[in-house]
Amino acid sequence: MEPSSDDVQIDDLLRAQVVRLEVGTISVRISALTFLLDALCRDVSVLREEMARDVIEACLRACRDQAPNIARLARFGMFKVLRACAESKAHRLAALAVKCVVFASVEHESSDDVETRSHAAVECRKALRNTSIMSLLAETSHRALRLLADGDHRGAARVLRPETMRDDASPSTVIGGAITLSTPRPRVLTARQRTLQDIQRARSKRLKADAEIAAQQKQATEETERREREFERRATIARASYLTTKSQLSTTTG
Repeated sequence: MEPSSDDVQIDDLLRAQVVRLEVGTISVRISALTFLLDALCRDVSVLREEMARDVIEACLRACRDQAPNIARLARFGMFKVLRACAESKAHRLAALAVKCVVFASVEHESSDDVETRSHAAVECRKALRNTSIMSLLAETSHRALRLLADGDHRGAARVLRPETMRDDASPSTVIGGAITLSTPRPRVLTARQRTLQDIQRARSKRLKADAEIAAQQKQATEETERREREFERRATIARASYLTTKSQLSTTTG
């Protein structure tokens, strides 16, 4: 089934935000990440599944962003996405959301921020008490959340390791609430390739702009240094001329 015009417009908008999240400045990336998380949490069921997966994976990559505020926002956002998937009855995305939560929690555990580490356990306990979430998940996902609630982040990751996520493996098939990777459909691959091409073009454009700025700065620095040398040369000539004139006047007066 081909996507409608509205779906295409939504996909293009989300894809643009994914590109901004990958290559923008810190403020731009924060804005893009906030937009994507809001889109997932508002009603993930209205998004096409393939696009929702791409957005979730983009937010997941942000969990390892070098900017601490972006990584923290992404990690906290994964728990909101899990609740959104359950509340909107997005069954096929719930298991993926659990994997994202586990990944985000492992990143929490490796963080020096005590608040981020404790946040994972608190959110997992909430999820365990949420029957709408737990009813969508297989026993493997239950065990992972229980381990996270107990603070065993690495154990939770080991539980889910047999169904590891790959960037090129989507869409996935959900069997009993657990994700099983399957061969991507051509339309999905085309959308992903287009997203990657957009990211590469944006990066190339940004690198070109950075190179132009660096060249302009270098040229300005060289021009400033040239003017300073010229000023020093003229000052030296003027000083020598002044001393010569003063010496001649002194000799004449004497």
